[in-house]
Amino acid sequence: MKKYLLAALIPLVGFAGDNELTDAEKAAGWKLLFNGKTTEGWRSAKGPEFPKKVWSIVDGMLHTDPSDGKESAAAGDIITTDKFSKFEVSVDFKLTKGANSGLKYFVQPNLNQGAGSAFGLEFQMLDDENHPDAKLGRDG
Repeated sequence: MKKYLLAALIPLVGFAGDNELTDAEKAAGWKLLFNGKTTEGWRSAKGPEFPKKVWSIVDGMLHTDPSDGKESAAAGDIITTDKFSKFEVSVDFKLTKGANSGLKYFVQPNLNQGAGSAFGLEFQMLDDENHPDAKLGRDG
């Protein structure tokens, strides 16, 4: 099984860290997907270009501006340019107050036509204390 260190994805999430693999991580087969300096290796889930209008790199982290979910209409969901099947993911992230975000995987770009978020499985990242969606679900 290949291992990948994913250090970026989906709005309102900032990923921290040195954005470098240790010698042990390299030896174990991990691949760094975000270097903290460029968006190389990433693109919009809805097109070939990186959505610079939605994302920026600040202090080695990816940032988006609060958008009330409108980033998906601006092709703001991002995916890797490489495709992966069997993988482990390790992510550092920060949430802003009221954030509703996630880390999507197995995204199918051919299904991402029109407005809306990218189709794929998602690890939800939500500010449970301050986002109204936290009150809509069920515990467990």
